[in-house]
Amino acid sequence: MLWANPSQLNAEGDDKVKLTTRFALFALASTLFAGCSAATSSSPQPPLAPASTGAGAQAADAARAAPAALSAAQPSNADEVFVSDQNANEVKIFGRDGKLLGAIPGFTTLFGLGADASGNLYVPNWSGLNTLVFASDHKTLIATLLDPGHHPYAVAVHSVSGLVAVASQTQEQDSIEFYLKGKTTPCRHLPAPGWGFIAGLGFDALGNLYLAGNDNNIKALIGAVPGPGCAATGITNIAFTNPDSFFSPTDVKVTPSGNIAVLDGRGVPGPSIYTYAPPVNGSLGAPIATTALNTITGAQNFALSHDGALAYVTDPDAHDVKVFSYPSGAAAQTIGFDLSTWGVVVTPIWR
Repeated sequence: MLWANPSQLNAEGDDKVKLTTRFALFALASTLFAGCSAATSSSPQPPLAPASTGAGAQAADAARAAPAALSAAQPSNADEVFVSDQNANEVKIFGRDGKLLGAIPGFTTLFGLGADASGNLYVPNWSGLNTLVFASDHKTLIATLLDPGHHPYAVAVHSVSGLVAVASQTQEQDSIEFYLKGKTTPCRHLPAPGWGFIAGLGFDALGNLYLAGNDNNIKALIGAVPGPGCAATGITNIAFTNPDSFFSPTDVKVTPSGNIAVLDGRGVPGPSIYTYAPPVNGSLGAPIATTALNTITGAQNFALSHDGALAYVTDPDAHDVKVFSYPSGAAAQTIGFDLSTWGVVVTPIWR
């Protein structure tokens, strides 16, 4: 993986091109190196603890997958899939049956997406130096989270407290900004020293924020910010034991049962989701499950359904979103076509 150094970014007019190139180089370099790889309130509400964690909880995730996969193609007004389409500069909206329901236009640079428990959509507005929040009607702009001097590109929302975490870029380095529910200015700015790029974000039920990405030396990183984010003092890098193919972490989510799911976007022999039990003594250990995404050559972001039974994975090479049973990896559905996909989020989110 080769990332452009953020310090090389200069004028606003060049920033968009260089960051987009930075992302594109990730996909290209991952392919080139694959053969060489060794392988709103003033404070958050009290978070809910996960019911169970670890390998035992993985069985609970697997149990959810079978019935959900059978119903994946069934229409449901309650389930919507949002996809950032970089070519059209729109957020496309699909039903769970794959039907195109509409789009939110008017963007210039689209990357990751997020949603909260009320169905509100969060769109990092990279060129505008802010994150736009749309109501569940997908038409009403209800908030603009200000991020002066920072280009936001990824976002996660805690399902219980509504705390928002935004990954952004400056000329110097990437960082994370935390926003309390209902607030438009950050309660905490957290630089990410040593991280060349924060590829994806995901909260657990307790409010801990997990990160996936790499350092400037192209080393895969998984990190965590202990919750609540407004009191955070830094990012903790987490040790992990990975198969040889684990090469390009591009996103991370926490399952409803508390396990940590990391998307390897362009590994060998192909993209996979590696699932870990929660960290113990600063280490994730070895994966407790591997979800092979056999119909994808390169994956960028993913989202879990509210029950954790389905994984929606953006496939930029095929210009669509692939849906898999999680954690089995059985192909369930394809959503969209002719899309320049990057981010994806599914509502309702799990809580």
